[in-house]
Amino acid sequence: MMGKLFQQLPFVLMGIPIIFTYIFYKFTYFLSKNKWKAIHLSTQTTAIFYIVAVTLIIHNLFQLNVISYMLIFHIIVLAILLIIQWKTKIEVILLDGLKTLLRLSFLIFFATYICLSFYMLFDIIYQNYMG
Repeated sequence: MMGKLFQQLPFVLMGIPIIFTYIFYKFTYFLSKNKWKAIHLSTQTTAIFYIVAVTLIIHNLFQLNVISYMLIFHIIVLAILLIIQWKTKIEVILLDGLKTLLRLSFLIFFATYICLSFYMLFDIIYQNYMG
């Protein structure tokens, strides 16, 4: 029983991000009554779910472990954001850099998530009905 649950866990984690984003947006909007604040907060907090889902989809489709590449990508982007902040503002605030990184990660990984989900859907349809 527990073995089957752990086998299905990656598939559950692949489907959760969109649902969590919507639920978290509605909850935040209910509390703050501010649309843009709710959007920013929900994208910042659910970006990690999209990163995990994209990593799992890539591993499921192509049998590649890309966790280390994801970490290196985020460290490099954070360094670039902090350098830009250092050049344009008087002081560097790490929290502002992390917020920007999470918003940028949401945009990148949300688009990647959608593309890979469609690819996975078409691959499943092709394998089951065409091949």
